[in-house]
Amino acid sequence: MKLLVSEEGGFRKEYVIARAVTRIGSAPANDLQLRSPHVSPFHLQILYTREMPDRCKVVNLSGEPVVFLSGGQENSLPGYVPVEVGAGDEIRLSETRLVFELPLTAGVLTTSPKISAALALPEPVLRPNTTLVGRIVLKNEGGQPACQFQVEVGGLPEDCYQVDPIPLMYAGAQEDVNIRFFHRKTYPSAGFQSLTISVTAPASYPGEQVTLQQGIYVAPLLEQELQIIDDMPALANQAAVSLGPAAPQDAPELEEPVEKMPVSEAQPESAAPVEPSRLQNITVPEEPVSTQADEQPEPVAVMAGEMPSPEPEQDPAPAPRPQIPAKAKVVKTPSESFWDE
Repeated sequence: MKLLVSEEGGFRKEYVIARAVTRIGSAPANDLQLRSPHVSPFHLQILYTREMPDRCKVVNLSGEPVVFLSGGQENSLPGYVPVEVGAGDEIRLSETRLVFELPLTAGVLTTSPKISAALALPEPVLRPNTTLVGRIVLKNEGGQPACQFQVEVGGLPEDCYQVDPIPLMYAGAQEDVNIRFFHRKTYPSAGFQSLTISVTAPASYPGEQVTLQQGIYVAPLLEQELQIIDDMPALANQAAVSLGPAAPQDAPELEEPVEKMPVSEAQPESAAPVEPSRLQNITVPEEPVSTQADEQPEPVAVMAGEMPSPEPEQDPAPAPRPQIPAKAKVVKTPSESFWDE
């Protein structure tokens, strides 16, 4: 949207209004500062959204009425009252004039004395999953009867618009024909688009043409997708199911039972025989004293052909006595020394 600001002294400047809320006044805190004694510190507030790009709202913040011109008629805008403003409307603040130039308004590029055409849209916004329906007003201004009009649309793909059939029109007749615009999700491109509508009657009025221009805003399509991903791998889930519930960590570990062989048990018969020549050179070391009951005796070699006889159970060997030195000192008790005397 554009705002044309002019003064009687010749000052003229054009401002682009793109924010949703714009404040106008003489104070520096405003978005648009107008240094004039006839402008209040916070005089006007403009409300503008792209969803309604062909119109906006203006609120008088001064508390005093201002002059508002719309459609060639002069009105009074009271304080703190909003008003809807269209293209070409004007607000006067004493010597300062503000003219609103809104986009997406219909315009006529070429005219014809034999053909009359006009386009009306409820709102020039094409939204996803909706159909924008407009109306073309056609009139046969010439004297040819049974006139057949043709309408062509430029600026959009062919599958994004549809014009209803136009009946034959006699001289002076007028018809309203619907035109529909479609949003195909991926096209047309989002943003502002300019359309041209051409109306001709080649059979009745060759060379005559009326061209209309209309801007529309194609709203973007925003799609959202929610995807939930499991952070535990599938293999870990299968392993947990196959193994079953895990044992608690605090439970004590049980020792596996150890099978003990009795001391008197003989070696198996399948043991390999020992040659006699080797037995002469074999010295059997003395068995160390066993301090544990679960130790097994070392295997004893036997001659071939002899059956091992079970050894009788023996008491454990006594502990070795301490060795007496060669020149030991004899200590006698008092009773022994008595008889020696």
